[in-house]
Amino acid sequence: MNRSQIAEALQFAEEALRGEVGPLRHSGAIAAEHCRARRADDTDWRRIAALYGLLKRMQELSCCRAESRGRRCMAEDQIPD
Repeated sequence: MNRSQIAEALQFAEEALRGEVGPLRHSGAIAAEHCRARRADDTDWRRIAALYGLLKRMQELSCCRAESRGRRCMAEDQIPD
């Protein structure tokens, strides 16, 4: 494992995590948590589990919004963009 490359990647991840909240941000946070640990025993599994929980809810909400929009368009006889 190349710790200097991991450190550099974590700097990019930290910068990206300051961006817009969304599924990609949470996926990046999960990956960053894995990179921070030198061994599996050092991994913050509670944080990773919490991030996966948030990611799951975001994806469910996104899916629900898309389905809701589709139903509205169908009800109004419109084709969604």
